[in-house]
Amino acid sequence: LTIHGALHPKADVDKLYVPRRKGGRGLRSIEDLVFKEWCSFSEYLKHSTTPALKLVSKEKIVEKGMRENQTDHEDHLIKWKAKALHGKWAKLLKIVDEDSSKWLTAYLKPSTEALIIAAQDQVLHTNWLGHYVLKTGETTDKYRRYKTFAETVMHIVSSCPMVAQGVYHERCNQVASALHWDFCGQYLLPRGQHWWEHKLEPVTENERMKILWDFTLRLDRLVEARKPDILLIQKASEKVTIIGIACPWDETLAEKEEENISKYQPLRMELEKAKVTPIVIGTLGTLPKNLKGYLQELDITINVQTLQKAVILRTSSILQQHLDLPG
Repeated sequence: LTIHGALHPKADVDKLYVPRRKGGRGLRSIEDLVFKEWCSFSEYLKHSTTPALKLVSKEKIVEKGMRENQTDHEDHLIKWKAKALHGKWAKLLKIVDEDSSKWLTAYLKPSTEALIIAAQDQVLHTNWLGHYVLKTGETTDKYRRYKTFAETVMHIVSSCPMVAQGVYHERCNQVASALHWDFCGQYLLPRGQHWWEHKLEPVTENERMKILWDFTLRLDRLVEARKPDILLIQKASEKVTIIGIACPWDETLAEKEEENISKYQPLRMELEKAKVTPIVIGTLGTLPKNLKGYLQELDITINVQTLQKAVILRTSSILQQHLDLPG
């Protein structure tokens, strides 16, 4: 796995055998496969009409062997959660949406998947990790590019002010593109065949709907946040939906949702029949518990794995570029 880039050498091994729906890699161990063969053989013996096999079943020889050879992914899950460093992500998954690991069921290159998992496990070799944890001789914990802040995965993918208006903005635009493409389909507006081919326009409209993207609104009063990521205006009802998109560090999802709602409250008050809908997805794929409800309100048909994948691919690119990792 490590030779072919499918597993970071420092990543958690127990996590390999945890099911993907629970945040692991879903690898089947040899012990697990042997146990399943024992189970199949046991079922065969129970229903056999052959006298010799009936005797074997009666003696419960196979059941004894099953107990001796039984392994369970729960064992690996328990071990993973108990680890001080690697287990932090397992604890986070308890307080976010249960579908936060769904991106692991979407197709990604093994190397991309391995990079994101390593970031979750906090084992990527940043200057901070090398200086304080690994003691590998780094003379500073500062960010190698800008020499100002401590170089952590969190800082690189979500908190660096030097790249906030560049690659972070592009990452949010990937989510905006997917949502905009979906809205265009709902309201019979022109769109590309696939969301990743869709070209975002500042104004897209027909007789039913007007969609504004990254468009600065002119208002009677001064409102600081007057350039929402997406603004939906239903012409018949005059209902307005202000959509704020954010991709924060995964441990701050709830705070970012509240911040997004508060940010656009002055704009909401200026626009009649308006409401604010925050769309927040963690940089490493986690989802806030309210996201499904917001997507349902918007009648979004694009699946959540697609939105996660859009974010994760950009995050992977950021990590490769800023930590000088191979592509």
